[in-house]
Amino acid sequence: MKNDAKPLSAVLNQLLETYKLKSKVNEVNIVNSWEKVVGPLIAGRTEKIYLKNGVLHITISSAPLKQELLYSKSQILELLWKEFGKGTITDLAIH
Repeated sequence: MKNDAKPLSAVLNQLLETYKLKSKVNEVNIVNSWEKVVGPLIAGRTEKIYLKNGVLHITISSAPLKQELLYSKSQILELLWKEFGKGTITDLAIH
């Protein structure tokens, strides 16, 4: 008898890819980890966050903080890439 056992993680990844749910799972993981990545100050001022076509869109309620984040965009992207890998997020749009 042949044993076709696969690790559960491989089966789940295949299932997510088959039903095209991987991007939604990534978005949920990013939203849930946003405060961990950027800290409570920025997370507290974040009104909306979503991932669309690899671009992470965030809406910030404070104009001065928004400007500061625009200056720090590359650093934020590096933190996000470190946490989630480069393939998940390709750019950051700050609104």
